[in-house]
Amino acid sequence: MRCYSVTESELLQIGLANIGITAFFSLGSALIAFWLDIFKDTVLASEVPKEAQIVISYVQPVLLLLGLLFWGFAGMSVYWRHSMIKLIKEESSNP
Repeated sequence: MRCYSVTESELLQIGLANIGITAFFSLGSALIAFWLDIFKDTVLASEVPKEAQIVISYVQPVLLLLGLLFWGFAGMSVYWRHSMIKLIKEESSNP
């Protein structure tokens, strides 16, 4: 069993990274799910009304872009947390 000394600020940063990971992944997944639902409806529809063309032209690409952007932020948060934990381990192992 290994024990690492963690300051309160480091613990807070790890907690914030965990919150960011959860929030960004869930928001990204929700936006991608909405995009997928709209995409499914447009593919399966025999004919698309003119009013729905706006959704297909503007809203659908924005949902996909924002979903991927949030997933990117989640990935950055995972990397931040990993770097923070690595730093804590390195500082604790050096006397």
